[in-house]
Amino acid sequence: KKQDILWLDPKSNFMAKWDMLTVLLLIYTATVTPYEVGFLRVRVDGLFFINRLVDLLFLMDMGFNFILPFCDSFGNLVTDCALIRRNYLKGWFFPDL
Repeated sequence: KKQDILWLDPKSNFMAKWDMLTVLLLIYTATVTPYEVGFLRVRVDGLFFINRLVDLLFLMDMGFNFILPFCDSFGNLVTDCALIRRNYLKGWFFPDL
């Protein structure tokens, strides 16, 4: 079988920073969206484009999850791309949508 090499190291500095960014994006979404929906009119302005950027970053995060290894029930890092994809599709994919 061909060796799978396209995956992100879950313990890398990049992933640590990416995870922090996604936490900040979640906080932004949880605080700004209710205010926006409750008090603001829909307009194409700066906030509109910031929200589209947030959407794009969340979409990128979903893409990253298709190539991000995970630990199995024995604590082993699973790096097989097909298993990673299957695990994400069976787990967090639909909640992430």
